[in-house]
This record gives sequence, structure tokens and C-alpha cells, in this order.
Amino acid sequence: MQKLNLELDDGLVEVLRSLGNLEEIIQFALKRYSVDESSKRTEELKKEITAWEMKYNMSYDQFHAKIVDDEQFLDNLNQQHPMWEADFMYWESQQREFDQWMKRLEAILRI
Repeated sequence: MQKLNLELDDGLVEVLRSLGNLEEIIQFALKRYSVDESSKRTEELKKEITAWEMKYNMSYDQFHAKIVDDEQFLDNLNQQHPMWEADFMYWESQQREFDQWMKRLEAILRI
């Protein structure tokens, strides 16, 4: 655990102390904020990922497997979506970021 030095408004400190243990309240507030913001980010990324899944009618993992293992799929893809590689790079980065945020969110919730 890390210690942080925070400067807080005296009025806020007074209110928080009247509600209970100041450290516990701040810890709870920071956890709640982290969960809320992480959830917002994962929701944004999921919307973007869902758009790619709809465009290509499959999940990222399915798409990745097909471009690696299925020559016929790759030939059709090149004809139907000549810019698929740019899409894939963006989709892949969004998927990785989504996975990272989900791990962070899971870690926060375990605290």
C-alpha cells in the first residue's frame, strides 16, 4: 500500500470526519471513482469493438484465427474490404485496451 499526502479543504475534511473514519472514506471514494471511470472506459471500448464485430460478422478472436488459417477467407476479405488491415490494427488495439481495463477493473473490485 502507498501513502499519499493530500491537501483537502478544511470544510470538506470536517464533513468527512463527521461521517466516520477519514482514511476509510477517502479509500472508498477513490475505489468508487476508479470503478466508475474504468467501467465508462470499458463501455466505450465495447461499443467500438461491437461495431467491428458487426462490420465483419464475428468476434476479434474469430477474425484473427481466420486471417491466420483460412486462405479463402483472406482472399474474400481482400476483395470485399481492401482496407481490412487498417481496421484490424485499430480493432486489435481496442481489444487489447479493453482487456487491460477489464483486468484493472477486476483488480479494483478485489480490493
